[in-house]
Amino acid sequence: MPDGTRLIHHPVLVGRLSEMSERMLAGNLWRERQIARHLSPHLRATDAVLDLGAGSCKLAKLLIGREGLEVIAVDVVDHNVTDLPLTLYDGERLPFADGSFDTVLLIFVLHHAADPDGLLREALRLSRRQVLVVEDAPVGRWQARAWRVWDYLLNHGSHDDVAIAHEARSVRSWRDWLDAATGLEPAVVRTFRTAFPLFWTVPHVLLVVRPR
Repeated sequence: MPDGTRLIHHPVLVGRLSEMSERMLAGNLWRERQIARHLSPHLRATDAVLDLGAGSCKLAKLLIGREGLEVIAVDVVDHNVTDLPLTLYDGERLPFADGSFDTVLLIFVLHHAADPDGLLREALRLSRRQVLVVEDAPVGRWQARAWRVWDYLLNHGSHDDVAIAHEARSVRSWRDWLDAATGLEPAVVRTFRTAFPLFWTVPHVLLVVRPR
């Protein structure tokens, strides 16, 4: 079990905390609005966008509000809380031709993927222009442990079909992994944080990856 989750691995406690966090987050767009603000400079109004690992689909629906922006939501499980159509796939090859989209989004997805290298390569296959990756990037051992607890509660604790986070990476580690997985250097690297009403999250990193 990942470091830190032992502290909360009690069925009743985990269930209650998960239910509370899910209720708190389900009806709002706090995080989605902040993420969209950081994605916005890299999106064009005419972009065809694939949200790969769309989760609740709240971010995809928010981005559709941009004039002319087309967003297709895809995931391996259905946790859609919107009226946006969601396409389910087998987690390996997506049912789209090469270069079907201008932009592919991977928003807090790679750290849950059993094969993140393969998932990123699939995203690059589908992208004509860029892949936008947003991931958590905790700093130091204690922040990484706290992040595992939060991720466990927010995701796996609430939905047992969401994989427990495989690895916490720093910004430098994400860049090194990207180079090893694809041989590509990110065109843009930005760090930011999202603020919930009562606390700050761990730092996030935005990586803009452009296929050759």
